[in-house]
Amino acid sequence: MLPRVFAFPTYPSAVAGKRSVPGRRIDAVWIAVARTWNGGVLLPLGPDGTRPGSPEQVTDLAGAVRERERAGAPRWVWADTPAVYPTLLRAGVRVSRCHDLALTEALLLGCEGRWGEPRSLAAAWARLHRLPVPADPA
Repeated sequence: MLPRVFAFPTYPSAVAGKRSVPGRRIDAVWIAVARTWNGGVLLPLGPDGTRPGSPEQVTDLAGAVRERERAGAPRWVWADTPAVYPTLLRAGVRVSRCHDLALTEALLLGCEGRWGEPRSLAAAWARLHRLPVPADPA
């Protein structure tokens, strides 16, 4: 089973207090995050998907999210909001903006007239790699 993964970009201009710089491309620094039984793992990713850094184990995932949210109001991307966000909310952590990969997959499937097909991150990954598509978790 694939870990529940989410990622977020932080924008250098956002850290400086601006959301974008007129006339310039917004370069994102991505950090993939996997939830684990004892916190989570943060993995920096470059704009091209390369790994410029090493994975960082965090014991307090909510605290790590809170810290990064305060530092630059990143755009969060995670596998499934109901699996991730309630834990953050219980810890008093709210995020400014996010993308839900399962919801996005459901929208894309719906646009193709494929309503009701599995929409999890594992299902999207399987379709991308032409593998058998697993059922969504119950």
